[in-house]
Amino acid sequence: MSALEPGALQREHQLLLRHLGRVQQRVSEQMLAQAQRCAALEAELMQWRARWIVATTRRLWGLGGFDQPPAPARAVPADRSAWASATEVLCQTGCAGHAHPWRDEQGRCALTASDCTRVPPVAQDASAGAVARVFSRP
Repeated sequence: MSALEPGALQREHQLLLRHLGRVQQRVSEQMLAQAQRCAALEAELMQWRARWIVATTRRLWGLGGFDQPPAPARAVPADRSAWASATEVLCQTGCAGHAHPWRDEQGRCALTASDCTRVPPVAQDASAGAVARVFSRP
């Protein structure tokens, strides 16, 4: 083994520490750049997912998609007004489906304030009892 001069070990230690500091700085910068790139890619992916959802919804509703023209509008029967068609859609969505949220305990529709015409009376009584049981639990 060769003998080191008195300050050689200190200089080598300082050199190694400076080198380690530069390596740590470079790795930190690379990690920051990678994190920023990942965030940008995740944001872009979110935008593509939103576009896909909109295109799929438009296609399923007959409004066209990315590469499809809109489907021709469906004709509403002449004996129905737009209001009657809209009421039927609202009634189908809010009363006949989704656990009947628009019906009160007596089976009356909150939209029309009259008896529900979409669900038979037996089903109305059963569902009204079920709703009353759910909401009366402690």
